[in-house]
Amino acid sequence: MSLARVRFLYHVLSDVEFEHLVEVNVFYLLDLMTLTNSKYITMKFLVILVLGICCATISHAQKYDYKILRDSLTRLSCKPTDSVTVAKVNRELLNIDTSLIDKNIHIYYSDLAWSNYRMYLFSKDTNQVRSSISNYKNSDFHKPNSAITYWQLAFLYLILEDCDKGLYYLERHIAVSEEEYLRHEQIQLLRDKCGT
Repeated sequence: MSLARVRFLYHVLSDVEFEHLVEVNVFYLLDLMTLTNSKYITMKFLVILVLGICCATISHAQKYDYKILRDSLTRLSCKPTDSVTVAKVNRELLNIDTSLIDKNIHIYYSDLAWSNYRMYLFSKDTNQVRSSISNYKNSDFHKPNSAITYWQLAFLYLILEDCDKGLYYLERHIAVSEEEYLRHEQIQLLRDKCGT
């Protein structure tokens, strides 16, 4: 292998993402390691060192804060939204690799749960409600004792006419909420729905 090729690989090492480097140039790096000429021993050492760094970097994928990513996504609010937008947001959220989220993953699950609920409003498919419940429970797992999460779970269980679980989460909502934020009229409406 020529010295020009070695220099080219050196520049590739510094300019290309590690995944592409390993895919494209691993065979050239192996060729470099087999060189026996003494003037290339230092270069061989550098190549082995760089290859080790590449492997170490690949094994530790970059993680991110969901709040930062969230700003680039279309967000759903309580305002009326067309079904195409709701489906698009739901698809965007489902395509996120959660293993790469290291901060604020509870917000991701809450957003996904909200999009599932909004899908239910258009489709009346109770599987969307069940998905929403599952995602709110994931949110609660990552950040327990959220009054909003418990309120949503109570409401969703009542949609499924599961009064036991609905009232359980309603009581948890009341227990973790500050008095000034409790919506007593709405709480009573939910209780009335279950006949309590």
